[in-house]
Parts: sequence; structure tokens; C-alpha cells
Amino acid sequence: MPCDQDACNTKAEQEQLAEYDVELVKLLVRLEHEIFMHCLRTHDLAQAIGSALGLSSPELFRLKMGALLHDVGKHDAPGPEHPRRGWEYVSSIPGLSTGIKNIVLHHHRWADGTGGYPQDPEEERPCFLTQIVSVADTIDRCLVRQVSLEDCLAFLDSGSGTQFNQYIVKAVKNISTELAELMTSYAEYQTQAAIGHNIPSRGR
Repeated sequence: MPCDQDACNTKAEQEQLAEYDVELVKLLVRLEHEIFMHCLRTHDLAQAIGSALGLSSPELFRLKMGALLHDVGKHDAPGPEHPRRGWEYVSSIPGLSTGIKNIVLHHHRWADGTGGYPQDPEEERPCFLTQIVSVADTIDRCLVRQVSLEDCLAFLDSGSGTQFNQYIVKAVKNISTELAELMTSYAEYQTQAAIGHNIPSRGR
């Protein structure tokens, strides 16, 4: 089902959002560093998957924005309440479309609507863009847990058609080489950051 009933006018939407860029930045920078980095990686992974699926420019724009903002609710609601809290935050920004807000609210819902949270009696299934973010989110959580891409793909396969959209899982398999390169670059960055963090400061 579509994420949005609004007309897909990317330029107008971007111009409107530009008026609220400070609010968007505020939502992100108050997150803990690891959550913030997770949002950035999920953005990149979702973009790669969306491009492989042939999304239009307006769809890609909303997908990337939703992926970037999907965990803003973890600022003060780290548990299962974070999607709804995040939705409350992004709903305060007039420039964000309904589609982007729905990604934030439903990114933990199952593709077939039978599981996940929060359950919404008026929404049988999360929209397609939300389902992409759900897969990208899962891939990054595999990365953080140091799960191999092969095992991550096997996990996605096990939930294909229920928790995950089967067409999205297929697209992920088709770009597994690109995703492996992304995951390697992230792992290298984490290693370098950890080394830098452990270097003692002079005079202390």
C-alpha cells in the first residue's frame, strides 16, 4: 500500500523541509552516538535497496528521510514505545510528509501486518517504503552484532513473506556485493573509531 496520499512533488517537499532543517538536526543530534550512527547507516542501506528496486526520486527522498529519522524516538523511549514517540516528534515538523511519518511509526511492523509494534487496527500492513527501512534496519543490527552478511541474508530469508517483504529480500540478495562493501566500510570505521577512543590524551 502507498505510504502517502500526497502528490509526489519532491522539489516542493524539499523546499518546505528546508525551512525546518534546524528542527530536523535537533532531533538527530540529541541521540546517543551509536543510535545516531545506526540511523546514518540505515539511511545508506535503504538508499541502496531503494535504488535497486527502481524507486522514483520522490519515493527515494521519502525513503531516505524516513530511514534517517526512524529511531529519533529512542532519545527518551529506548524500548517498544520509541516508534510512537518518534512519530510524535516528527509530527511536530510541518514539512514532513505523511509517508515519512509513517516510516518512523511503523518500521518495526511486520510486512504482512501480523507482528511487530505498534499494532494499528486501521493499517493492515506497513507501506512499501516502511518495509524497505525495516529490512535496512535489520541488516544494520546484524552488522552491529557482528553477524556475517551470509547469516543476515539467511535470517531475512527465514522471514520472507511474513516479517519481511519477499521482493525486498530478493533485491537485497541481488545487491549483496554492494551491501557487503558498505558493511565492510562501516566495520573499518568502527575499528578506527574504537582505536582512536582508546588513545590516551597527553598530559592526562
